Amino acid sequence: MQHLCYLAPPVMLTYVLGFLPGVVSLIVVGHSDAADIQLVLGAASLADMYFNVTGYSIGLGLASAMDTLCSQAYGAGNLQRIGVVLQSGLLVLSVLFLPILLLHLFATDLLLALHQPERVAVLAGAYARWLVLGLPFAFVYELLKKTLQAQNVALPMVYCTLVGNAVNAIVGYVFVHHSAYGFLGAAIGRSAANIAQPLCLGVYYWWHPNARAFWPGWNWRCASAGVGEFLGILRGCGLQGKGAVINFVAYLIVGLPLGYALAFPWQLDLPGLWIGMVFAFLTAATIGLGLLKCASIDRISDKAAAVAKTARS
Repeated sequence: MQHLCYLAPPVMLTYVLGFLPGVVSLIVVGHSDAADIQLVLGAASLADMYFNVTGYSIGLGLASAMDTLCSQAYGAGNLQRIGVVLQSGLLVLSVLFLPILLLHLFATDLLLALHQPERVAVLAGAYARWLVLGLPFAFVYELLKKTLQAQNVALPMVYCTLVGNAVNAIVGYVFVHHSAYGFLGAAIGRSAANIAQPLCLGVYYWWHPNARAFWPGWNWRCASAGVGEFLGILRGCGLQGKGAVINFVAYLIVGLPLGYALAFPWQLDLPGLWIGMVFAFLTAATIGLGLLKCASIDRISDKAAAVAKTARS
């Protein structure tokens, strides 16, 4: 329990800080000198949502496989297995980035196809194209972060995320207020932050040779062999599939229809959307707690031991 209490605060702080760049970017856009501030703010919000749904969240979900694989490898004392898992993750997300890039290059056309207002779609598409430039670096950072967390190292990510937030705010402000890019400067700042974070973590690896002891050297055969395992693994206690169903029900069946009904037919506007999101969170948390309460710890432990034994062999 003492060890858990030691690790939890920096991990929580890292996740909280990870949500700030998007909020700060919108604040910077909101204080810009644009002639039609509501138009550019709406375009930036739409592009940010588009980026999260079609890009960042997909990579983040796949990277979560490392929570299981790296933790089991570390528990089994097989550090170099973590390096192989990292290579598989890099391979998977590199391939995944290609269709994501296309989705962002043609974001304007796709948004128009979804019947978004033309002026908003054009501006949002331009904003999304700047956002996607930093996405590969965000993927790399997430993968590297998982390798450290699996080894019970959490504090460096706090510093890296702080650096990313500072870069996002400074670069975004400079480009929005002191360049010809206008509101697009906020997206440039966001991409700069995504680039800065893995570079900052790379400095940590450079100064701490023991932290990179897991790296076995690049092995294409092992990396490609782990792709299927990487895509099909269950997170933590082996319940990713059920977690996906929970999220689908909570957000798409409960949260989205409720938020829409409150925001538009009942005319609560933005607060209605937030109420729908809150109910989605509560639904997911309630079902998840019930699922964990009914889970067999012995069976989960046996499954983890079997995976660790396979990894060791």
